Amino acid sequence: MQIDILDSILTNNVLGFHIPRYMNNFLQTVKQILPTASVDEITGDIIYNGHVCHVRTYPISVDMETLQTQAQDPEVISKQAEVDEIIGNCKLIYRTDRTDLSKNIIRGFQAYDMFLEKYPEWREKVKFVATLMPSRLDIKIYREYTDKIREIVKEINEKYATPDWQPIKYICKGDYNLVVALLKRYDVLMVNPILDGMNIVAKEGSVVNENNGVLILSSGAGCYEELKDGAICINPFDLRQTAESIDMALLMDETTKSQMIGKTRKAIQINDLNKWVSDQLRDIEAVMHENIKLKFNENPEESREMN
Repeated sequence: MQIDILDSILTNNVLGFHIPRYMNNFLQTVKQILPTASVDEITGDIIYNGHVCHVRTYPISVDMETLQTQAQDPEVISKQAEVDEIIGNCKLIYRTDRTDLSKNIIRGFQAYDMFLEKYPEWREKVKFVATLMPSRLDIKIYREYTDKIREIVKEINEKYATPDWQPIKYICKGDYNLVVALLKRYDVLMVNPILDGMNIVAKEGSVVNENNGVLILSSGAGCYEELKDGAICINPFDLRQTAESIDMALLMDETTKSQMIGKTRKAIQINDLNKWVSDQLRDIEAVMHENIKLKFNENPEESREMN
């Protein structure tokens, strides 16, 4: 089965991965499973069964201009009143995810529980808002995970709530305009997956936020290598570190926050959506020219007739 899968994948001329770590993992996999393959770890080229597969990295990004325009859409602006009502005078910790196990949502709430326990001075001054979309509910383990999320939200709210304050607001509906309004407003954005491909939320939030919000970013996120210099970075399994990172983010001075979000925006601008597309087209074009040149060298008469 493994050989069949790799046989199929390696028939491509260009094969793209989000980040170098994923590409290198693939190259090592090919070396281990297909000993007849010639793998160049420097260029990323694989020769197998007489065919060259060019393995490259293309970190998918976001359209900054479109996002910034969306953030000023009247529908988004109308949601800002709803955001104000939800958070009141509190600092806003925000996350938005599908309820996938890999997103590490429960540990995020457990870290918030530990934060409220360790730093009681923040009680009634901060609110954790989570907009979560149910995922794969036809699979039992996902249904159970979604139920556990609701249970821990209920437990934390019952543990700390006062007549005028609820620690967590859990919103379970698809409302992109509300999501953008919350991304504009957050003080802290929690992105703590165990492991994921890229995580576009971290990029979207950094682009549209108007509050110099601080990104708490897991080392398991695909965008970690791109955005780590502008984020507070955490081990997704370390609840204490995550709790302390929340406190650190909330206490950070405006100058430092501005510098940090500036770094994430610069990284996103360097690898924007246009570059993601153009890099792939460039490499495809290079392969096409290479193949035409190779065919001409092998059959010059036939190639002249084709032209």
